[in-house]
Amino acid sequence: MGRTGYLWSELPLKVRCAGHRGDHTDRWRRRLRGGAGTLLGSAVSGAVISAGRSLASELAPVRVNVVVPGLVRTPLWSSLAEDEQKALFAWAGSKTLLGRVAEPEDVAKAYLHLIDQDYVTGTVSLVDGGSVLS
Repeated sequence: MGRTGYLWSELPLKVRCAGHRGDHTDRWRRRLRGGAGTLLGSAVSGAVISAGRSLASELAPVRVNVVVPGLVRTPLWSSLAEDEQKALFAWAGSKTLLGRVAEPEDVAKAYLHLIDQDYVTGTVSLVDGGSVLS
C-alpha cells in the first residue's frame, strides 16, 4: 500500500445551545448544501473539501481523501447534561435516513475503507447517515 494523506473535518463543532438544539444541527447540514445563515460554515467546509482535492492533485501519487462525519456520539458533547445529550442525539438521529447519529466506530470504518483502497484519491466520504439527503 502506498503513502496516504488525509484531511479531517469534524462537523459540527461543539455547540452548547439552550433550547434550539436542532437549529445548530440543521445549520451543520446546510453547511454542506448551503443556505441562509451558513456562510462561514459553508465556506470552511467547502475550503476543506477543495483543499483535499487540490492536495490530491499536488501530492500525487500520495493519496489524499477527506472524511466528513456528521454528528458523532463522542465525549465532545460531555458539557451538555446527560438528558440534553440524549435529546440532541435522538433529535439528530431522527433527521438521518438511518435513524441514528454516528458512533466513533462508524467514522473509523470510513477511514479504514479509504486506507484500504489503493486507487482512491481526491474523494470526499460523507459519514452522516444520509442526513444531507433528508
